[in-house]
Amino acid sequence: MSEKLRKRVEKLQATLASRDADLLKLNLLSRILSLPELRSCSDCGHWLEKIDTRLEAVDSDPNRRTRRQYKQALTATMAHLRDSHRLYPQGEPQSNWVGIGILLGTIVGLLFLHDFVPGFFTGLAMGVIIGALREKTLERQNRLY
Repeated sequence: MSEKLRKRVEKLQATLASRDADLLKLNLLSRILSLPELRSCSDCGHWLEKIDTRLEAVDSDPNRRTRRQYKQALTATMAHLRDSHRLYPQGEPQSNWVGIGILLGTIVGLLFLHDFVPGFFTGLAMGVIIGALREKTLERQNRLY
């Protein structure tokens, strides 16, 4: 990651202050640029350079097509960070453990209680508790900030 790219992100944070979603993503990218373990990743460098070129295109010609390409590059970068480095922006759901827990808890409740209504609600309660606990541990493990 070059110093030029870092300065570019900082400069564009000021110019995009009116667009909250883009500003949040640029803040995230500027924090990511400072992480030493990601500087050696060639894919991160590729995606961040692509964002830099898209931002230059938006500055020179802010039409719908260049803005769409810029947003696609941002989305692809976030997907790479989520999938390869297990980094998650705040507010983004990390998994669906509550749903998985509800499904498994309902199956277990139906098998052991042999009656639909008590088995379903017992499994539902177990699933919500197990799923919420699992999501909380994932959130603690994968915190970016």
